[in-house]
Amino acid sequence: MTYAPSPIEMPTRSKVLLCSSDLSGLSLCSNVTAFCSDCDVYLLTDPKQILSTLHSDNYDIFLLDIDASHCEAVNVLQQVRECFVEERLPIVLLSSLEELDDDTLMNATDLIHKPLRAYEVKLRIRNALTLRRCFEANHAIQERLEHEVSSRTKKLNMLIDSGLMMAMEKSRERLFEHILREGQKLLQCDGATMYLMTKENTLRFAVRTRHDLLPFDEITLFDAETGEFNDNYVSAYAANHKKTIVIDDIYEETRFDFNGTRTFDARSGY
Repeated sequence: MTYAPSPIEMPTRSKVLLCSSDLSGLSLCSNVTAFCSDCDVYLLTDPKQILSTLHSDNYDIFLLDIDASHCEAVNVLQQVRECFVEERLPIVLLSSLEELDDDTLMNATDLIHKPLRAYEVKLRIRNALTLRRCFEANHAIQERLEHEVSSRTKKLNMLIDSGLMMAMEKSRERLFEHILREGQKLLQCDGATMYLMTKENTLRFAVRTRHDLLPFDEITLFDAETGEFNDNYVSAYAANHKKTIVIDDIYEETRFDFNGTRTFDARSGY
């Protein structure tokens, strides 16, 4: 079996936080929204609230109008960078100045000159969003791989524990129960049943994870008259053909006899 990661879904719209003054902020916010139709732009006019606002929501880009707060720009950029790496939160500066000092640009991702031009705004925003999306995709892949490694480690530990128990445990019943319950944990099942194949070519109920009584009836693997496989029951089919069978809905299944399962369902309300 090959492992194929599921596609990573990215949001269709991007959240942009713009920090500017009361005077020019509304105009800048309107322009960026018009130029980038897939972005939702939120205006902030108090630089003291930048960090708390960024922490309160998941913004994709931070736009800082340094003309409105040039004296605080360096400190603001440094504070934001201490909390958010560039890949996590690209910072794009807005300025009417042709050149900016290195201290101001050091923690910024990009620069858009004012007055805003549609082509430049689209290009800079798109580049910043590409950086952000790559970060999100890598982060999602890392989490998925960590989950996969954790799951495989649990399976390996179970096999090791079961192997050690098989070497030391003298009670076959306790060993079977251990294997069944560990398998139930790994597969995250509500319940599990273990059958044993008998010398009479039947399946005998050996262990269950639930506390109901085990049936005394045994499931025959072969038809007594024809000698052919008894494929009426899913457990017999799996044992005879050595295949894993997955049933999504016993009420829609027509290959096997699930009268007993349906009766149990009706009686217990499971």
